[in-house]
Amino acid sequence: MYTVVMKILLADDHADVRWALRTFLRERLGLTVVGEVEHSDTLLVEALTLQPDLIVLDWELPGRPAGEIVDALHRQQDSCKIVVLSHHPELQQAALQAGADAFVCKTAPPQYVLAVLSELGARQASSRPHAG
Repeated sequence: MYTVVMKILLADDHADVRWALRTFLRERLGLTVVGEVEHSDTLLVEALTLQPDLIVLDWELPGRPAGEIVDALHRQQDSCKIVVLSHHPELQQAALQAGADAFVCKTAPPQYVLAVLSELGARQASSRPHAG
């Protein structure tokens, strides 16, 4: 078992979805959300300020098209992992082609969400230099 310390930024225009994600991440994975946004313009500013390790991004976030947002986020901080969320599973291919590290349908079972986030956390932890 490993301990993952990740700074997470949530981007969804629905407060109830952000609350559910924040609660789920804290209670099931022991992770902390460092910021929340509800518009793409705010997301870019907060991502630059907070330098998160992981962004959970609603593909239908108001503002700029999500593909542009993913590209802009990777240009700002290429080590940041991006998980795209959507109610539309048919958008998975577009999200991954845009550069998302993972895609999760909002109707997916919690175990799947846990598996995706745990895998990204493990990859993030293994890519960091070890203190000696």
